[in-house]
This record gives sequence, C-alpha cells and structure tokens, in this order.
Amino acid sequence: MAFALEQIKINPEFEALIPKTSEEEDASLRESVAKDGFRDPVVIWKETGFLLDGHRRLAIWKQSYSDKCSLFSRGPVPRIVALSFTTEDEAKEWIDRNSIARRNLTPFQISMIRGRIYDRMIGPKADASRPAERADVKLAESEGVSPKTVRNDHALYKAVNDLKAIKPDIAERLEAGDGPTRTEVCEAAKLLQNDPQEAAELLQQAEDRKVIRSRFGKKAANQTLKRKLSAFVKIIQSTARKACRSLPLATAEIAGVLRDLADELEAKFDAETTSDKHVA
Repeated sequence: MAFALEQIKINPEFEALIPKTSEEEDASLRESVAKDGFRDPVVIWKETGFLLDGHRRLAIWKQSYSDKCSLFSRGPVPRIVALSFTTEDEAKEWIDRNSIARRNLTPFQISMIRGRIYDRMIGPKADASRPAERADVKLAESEGVSPKTVRNDHALYKAVNDLKAIKPDIAERLEAGDGPTRTEVCEAAKLLQNDPQEAAELLQQAEDRKVIRSRFGKKAANQTLKRKLSAFVKIIQSTARKACRSLPLATAEIAGVLRDLADELEAKFDAETTSDKHVA
C-alpha cells in the first residue's frame, strides 16, 4: 500500500516517546531542509499509517512546503519508509531503539528510554529482582552497557513516572539538570506509597540544595582560587623585594613590575571579597 504524506497519522502516544528537539535543533533542521532538502525519510507503521519517526520533518513539510507542491512545481519532499509490526509494543520498541541509536540525547534521556525498553521486556507482572529470561543481560548486550546499568535505568524510569503524581514536571527538571539526583529520586519514590508528603518534602529539600550549590558553588571555587593566588602573590612580593636589593638595575626594574603586579592582584582580590560579602 502506497502512502501519501497527507495520509500519515500522528499517534500522540508514539510522539510522546520521542525526545523533544530544542529551538536551536529545529532551526538547524529548517536551514538544512532549505539548503539540501530532506536527507532522512519519515518512517511509518505500514499496517496503521501511524508516524514512527520524522515528526519534525513532516511538520516542517506541512508548514513550509506542502502548498508549493504541484504538478509543475515540486519543493523538497521527504521520502516515506513503511515498516511492518505485529503489535503496538513492537512499534514502540523500534521508536525507542531508533532514538538511542540516532539522536543526540542526554544521559538522562538515554537512561529513561533504556529503562522503558526494559520495562516493556519484563512486562508489568514480572519480578524486577528476577528478570524474566535475564532480560537485563539481553538488553545490556545490545546496548553495550552492564546489566546493573539496565536495572538502575529501570529503577529511575519507574521512580520518575511514579513521582509525576506529586511532581508533574519531575522529568523536565531532571532533564534540565535542575532536579534532585538519581538516588534522591529513587528514595522519594520508595516513600511515595506510604508517605506522599515526606516524598514531596524530600524532593523539595533536594532541589533547595541544588539551588544553594548553583548559587554558592562558584563563590566557593573563587575563594579557593583566591587562596592559591594569594599564596602566589606573596611569593612574587618576596622574590621582588630580594631582587630589588641584590640584582642590577635592569633586573630590579623587572622585579619592581612584578611587585606592582602582585599589589594589583591583591587589591583586586580584596575588592572581590568585599563584593562577595555584600552578595552573601
């Protein structure tokens, strides 16, 4: 069965599996299409006509080029590749593995997708402590990671989805690097069933610590640098004083410049320290 681009259907559940592109990535894709056309095809599920890969490419074609295609004029048009699957889970599996293989993903995104694949492999009734047919080993071998990494990714995936009940934006915060650590997420998920309030408080405390680290981590680093440079300044000052007393005039002038530089650095450090105190 031949498909036309206008006939391709969007399944929101499939689309939600695919990591969103950034504004920069979207702009870059538009520029590439305008210059070189559509390099990659759109991929559909042959039996249903649902789009599996190429949501942005199809959207760009509809927005910018579909009305320019006619019998006499044809703008850039993406190719259509149709793949056969027996079940919806098979189609989802293809989407996830294709995303890991082809997309520029963050470590968090990769972990979530790998955890989702594993969750699908073991099924909802499986005992995660005794993976069915060692699904963790199979997935680990295909992804080039350890079975423990697969199980950790699955724990993160389950925890994030459970915690959406009390913190809907938990995945977005973790993806942006603004959220709690993996360990804190998993700990909060364990508390969720018996004490949702404590789980929410743990997440909030973790985010508060993150904010504090981001605000004052740079200041602490600057203070460490200042201590090291201050020690260096003292060495320069001591060396310059000795050089001025014992070396010929030309060398003494160089030593004087070093001493002036040391004084300037010290004055700058004092000014920055004062500024930091006002900020704190």
